[in-house]
Order: sequence, then C-alpha cells, then structure tokens
Amino acid sequence: MKKYELKNSYFKNRYGNMPDTILEIAQYQKEHGELPFKYDGDNWVYDAFCERQKRKGVYASQYLTPDATVAWLKESVND
Repeated sequence: MKKYELKNSYFKNRYGNMPDTILEIAQYQKEHGELPFKYDGDNWVYDAFCERQKRKGVYASQYLTPDATVAWLKESVND
C-alpha cells in the first residue's frame, strides 16, 4: 500500500481504512511502529492537526500557535 506525504496528500488520498483523527494516527503508530504517512518533520501531531483542519475546511485557527512563536513568547515573558 502506498504511503502518502502528510502535506497536501494524506488526508486527501488516504484509503478508507486508514486513520483519520489524531488519536487514530497515534494508535496506528503504537500498533505498527510507524506513522501511516511519510513524515520528515519533528512534530507530527501539530502538522497532522493543521493538515486535517485544512481538509475539513478550517484554514485559520486561533487555537494553533506554532512552536517557534510559543518559544518566543516564553522568552519575552521571562525577560
């Protein structure tokens, strides 16, 4: 079975029996020792959440803050 890239293709082309939610993907990873999609990043949960939202029609969410922004905010508060 072909593994799709997470960015712009996994949620669009995934087979019906492949995981769809973050919890299902985490369970798949636990059972199979790998993610159901090709991924070279360092935070698959965040990236998968963003990609899944795009497929569901949500493009700008106030609840998603990139890791770099969070780090900058933490540093700014501590100064």
